Amino acid sequence: MKLNREALKRPRPSSPCGHRNWAEEARAAIRAVHETLPADCTLEARTAAVDAAFPFVRRAHYPYKVWCRERRQYLDRCITAERGHGAKIKGTRP
Repeated sequence: MKLNREALKRPRPSSPCGHRNWAEEARAAIRAVHETLPADCTLEARTAAVDAAFPFVRRAHYPYKVWCRERRQYLDRCITAERGHGAKIKGTRP
């Protein structure tokens, strides 16, 4: 029995519009939530909405790590817009 190379690769998220990587899938989910939220939404409500939109099966391994990175970047941008330049989420990396 001979396996082809594609069968041994890490599974990618399935997407109806073609091939996406984990980061693109996470950004698409966050973008969809962002478009539905009102402009005056609080940070707590925004964080809860983004957390509820987790697009992958389990919160584990590499997909979850990518999700956390994209979530942090999105919320950092929201905080900067809300509170001004230089504001960050407490406990996040620069």
